[in-house]
Amino acid sequence: MIALGLIRENKGLTISEMSLKTNVTLQLFKN
Repeated sequence: MIALGLIRENKGLTISEMSLKTNVTLQLFKN
């Protein structure tokens, strides 16, 4: 939830945050 706020404030980090979230989501689905 906090990450979403950071993405809105720092749009430059949006791509990095999305990549991290995607990796985490994929790991969760694998388990």
